[in-house]
Amino acid sequence: MRTDSISPNQEYRIVEYQFDHGAHGYSRMFWAIVPANKENINLKEYILPDGYKTLGWTSDNKAVIEKWEPYYYKDKEVTLKTGDQFNGVTLELSN
Repeated sequence: MRTDSISPNQEYRIVEYQFDHGAHGYSRMFWAIVPANKENINLKEYILPDGYKTLGWTSDNKAVIEKWEPYYYKDKEVTLKTGDQFNGVTLELSN
């Protein structure tokens, strides 16, 4: 886990993580928005769609996300915009 950032209202967390593949290096980064009150959850169920990463929280508990260009799974592209909901959290797309 690289970062674990709790929302201002303490209800959600943004988790940024990657896997260590030993001698093969690290995997790509993953960003997940998860409930703060759950322990030992499967992060895979909360991962943002490929092509988006989290930047942090607004003061009114919106998750700030940014679009980026993935080099894999381009056929599964998802379009998110400001105001969309993801796992109960309102998203704000950064420019």
